Formats: sequence, structure tokens, C-alpha cells
Amino acid sequence: MNYCRGIYHIYTNELSIALNYFNRCRKDPEYTEMAIYRMIEICINPDNQLLGTEPFTQTNSNNNKNSNDFNYGDELTRNCNIGYETAEQLLKELKVIKLKRRYRFISTLLLLTTKTKAHLESALETFAEMSHKDVRYIE
Repeated sequence: MNYCRGIYHIYTNELSIALNYFNRCRKDPEYTEMAIYRMIEICINPDNQLLGTEPFTQTNSNNNKNSNDFNYGDELTRNCNIGYETAEQLLKELKVIKLKRRYRFISTLLLLTTKTKAHLESALETFAEMSHKDVRYIE
């Protein structure tokens, strides 16, 4: 029942409540894995936006072209790092992996959040391989 309530709160955009319900599911062997995947999705994307659409913010109003003109903002970067670290810990928590395709998808999605070139290229290769290997990945 907690898993269903968590799903409901995801769709009503009450993500902190959803996290509470999914956290309760972590003790239930039947729902542990699915609940952890949902928690990771929330940690990676707490604003429920399309990944990769974060806008650059202009910090300097005088149009200088120095390296400080555009940034993500300290708070946004800090929150992304905390979300990534939490998601990484949750993924490591999985003892038994029944949903192997889902695990691979989530772990590759986690690579995308690092926004480093090597990780992005690796994630792209993995997603391409997944889509060619099994069409059901893209359902």
C-alpha cells in the first residue's frame, strides 16, 4: 500500500511525501527494489523537469564575456550534488537485483546527472546499446 501511495504522490507532485512512502517500502522485500528506483528518480530530478533542460543563469549584467558570466548557481549545484550522492547511496543499497534492465537504466541515468563529458558519452553509448539490443527498453 505504501508503494501505491508513493506513486500517487509522485503524480500529484508531492515528492517529499512520496519519498516518505517509498522509504517505508524499503523494508518490504516485495517492493524494496522498485521503491529504491523511484527514490533515485526523485533524487536525480527533484523538480520533475526534463533532464538536461536547466537554463544557464546570467550573473553579470554588463555583458562581459568572462568566465563568470554564466553559471548554474551555487545552490542549484549543491542540491544536484546532494541528490546525486543520495541516489548513488540508494543504488548501492540494493542487495538483490530482480529488475536487471531497470537497474541498468537507472544506473545509466545516474551517470547523466554528473554532467561530465566522459560520463555523458558512456551513458549515450549504453542507452544506444540498450535500444538496439532490446526494443522493449524504449517502451
